[in-house]
Amino acid sequence: QNMVATYALHYPEDYDGNDKFTNEPLAGVPRKLNLNNLTFHLPFDKVEYEPEQFPGLIYRLDYPKVVCLIFGSGKMVITGARHKDEILEAVEIIKDELADLL
Repeated sequence: QNMVATYALHYPEDYDGNDKFTNEPLAGVPRKLNLNNLTFHLPFDKVEYEPEQFPGLIYRLDYPKVVCLIFGSGKMVITGARHKDEILEAVEIIKDELADLL
């Protein structure tokens, strides 16, 4: 069975990682993402972005084998995961890859 999850990439200006008390990502004002810029910083063979066709960037991960739809609003949809652990792992991978760009 495939799972679908949504996640918002919210980073305040002084983001430093996780909340010290709950170990949850800090939430703040969502950042607008420049999807054109992201296409040049992510592996080109795993990214599709054609704003005339679809408003989101399509990013296919090899492991876990999921597809992430990243939107300019900072929201992300993860699909194709078989277990919750795969979703959480995909979120961490994408947050790490985008950390320098946000």
